[in-house]
Amino acid sequence: MKDTGKCPKCKGAPIIYLEGIQKMPSGYIKVKTNEEEYVQVDRYVCSVCGFMEEWIPEPDLARLRAMCNI
Repeated sequence: MKDTGKCPKCKGAPIIYLEGIQKMPSGYIKVKTNEEEYVQVDRYVCSVCGFMEEWIPEPDLARLRAMCNI
């Protein structure tokens, strides 16, 4: 969805992009490490069937890997 612009379930389009926003609790997930940390979660929603994918953007994904010692 993110790269193709089409739904993998129904092949529908367009895809609605919902950027994770810090003011919205659903836009971030809490990661329990030594300190509470949050990573952004962006969502891609099919406007035809409602199928949704969640992606963590690369800057936050790099932080998540570091927090998990990967």
